[in-house]
Amino acid sequence: MRECEFAFALATQSHLFETGIDLAEQNSSWKGSMSLFTGVAALALSLAALYRSFNTQVDLPVSAVQQPEANLVQEKEPASSALETAVGQQIHESSQPRAVTVRLPVSETPATKEELEAEATRVAERLQQVLPEEPMALHVAALLHAQLHSTAQAEELWKRCIQLDPRTEPYYINLAAIALDRGDSQLAVDTLHAAQTAGIDSPNVKHHLGIALNGLGRSQEAIEVAKSALATEPNSAAHWMILGQAQLQSGLNEEAEQSLRRAVDLGARTKAAYFSLFNVCMRLGKRDEAKQFRDIYASFKEDGTLSAEDRYQVLSESEARRVCVSVLSEAAALYVAIPDSQNAEMLYLRILALDPKNQSACRELADIYQQRSTPGDEQVVRERIVELDPLNLMNYLELAKAYVAGGESGKAESAIKLAISLSPSMVTGYAAMTDFLLEDQQPAKAQWYVERAVELKPSSQGYSLLARTLRAQGLTEEAQAADAMSAKLKAQVNSSAGRK
Repeated sequence: MRECEFAFALATQSHLFETGIDLAEQNSSWKGSMSLFTGVAALALSLAALYRSFNTQVDLPVSAVQQPEANLVQEKEPASSALETAVGQQIHESSQPRAVTVRLPVSETPATKEELEAEATRVAERLQQVLPEEPMALHVAALLHAQLHSTAQAEELWKRCIQLDPRTEPYYINLAAIALDRGDSQLAVDTLHAAQTAGIDSPNVKHHLGIALNGLGRSQEAIEVAKSALATEPNSAAHWMILGQAQLQSGLNEEAEQSLRRAVDLGARTKAAYFSLFNVCMRLGKRDEAKQFRDIYASFKEDGTLSAEDRYQVLSESEARRVCVSVLSEAAALYVAIPDSQNAEMLYLRILALDPKNQSACRELADIYQQRSTPGDEQVVRERIVELDPLNLMNYLELAKAYVAGGESGKAESAIKLAISLSPSMVTGYAAMTDFLLEDQQPAKAQWYVERAVELKPSSQGYSLLARTLRAQGLTEEAQAADAMSAKLKAQVNSSAGRK
């Protein structure tokens, strides 16, 4: 119970620590960073809570992760599944690292096109046998057939998915997309109208509907659909592209030019965009500009894109590998949801054998080991994640947590130090280290880190954490001064929030 109460308190504290107002920026948008630091606080807390279980252990040698050459890091928001931890979970005491039962491949496993296709088919068929009426199992099989260019089977499977679960958008989108790919715009329109009837009317649905309507020559309807999508996503290059092409079909040349230029400005620098701009400028008599767009269009190298007919021929080995990884990923995700961690684990390991740099598979596999409380295996995978994505601060904090769970506090501290060295201007690492050291009964050492944090970003909860650190050292007067500063900043935050 004490740990649960502590979890709530620290999560609240660390969230406000990061989002408290800067003394020099009273009106900063502090709410915007709520999600990230709340997650970081939960991670720091779980790291500290796990450490309590090893407070009698012998320190182990530090093994720092190799520092990458880059000196800037990206503090990305992690998936929620990576940070959700049972704070009250008890870990058995151990002075030795936990057993490791997994190794990860470092190079692609050789496989022929035929072997990869057969493997993907086998996985999809087994999934259907295990879950014959589960729409997602049928969806996996449909994806396989679509990527192997068995469009008739794929369409029938997605139609069945829609019958079983008419509220899931991807089934409609995939059915419409495969219809568009083989030139059946009418089936795509019918499918997407059915989605709208079922209450699914997202910008993605509208985007595909606009393409299908343009394909049928129903440009006026496509214009209305594209404008509706832009009302929701005004900076979408794809929506502006659909609108411009529909306006071009309708003879609205000036409007088409504006829309197409907007699409290019937003990132749609494709052959299709420049060809459309060449076309519309010729219609408007802007021959010099038309020549410029024609030259840009002509400068595009042949990208190897095949016609729809050619794509339905034999896959290359690299395409077969991609298809196999895609099918295995979808199947593994479904096994995780069931849940069936054994099948999921083996599929993710197979994915890494086929594609050793697949970060998504690594993260999912690490989460499986975390949920199983097998920190040795989790450490192996999280070390690989750090190698693949060395500029993500959260990767090091997750690795530190896995080290703590395995009773390797020295390695945990080294991982947090490395995170700080890679991102010295971010509060996150200092806050995590402070909590870690306080739980390790090292308040004097923790004080240095929390002081750096409040220097970077003065906040109510930052000073509250400083007060806690000082109080742990018996420095009562200094702690009271920190509490007073915390109260002052909290009042400023509340006042600022009240004015908004």
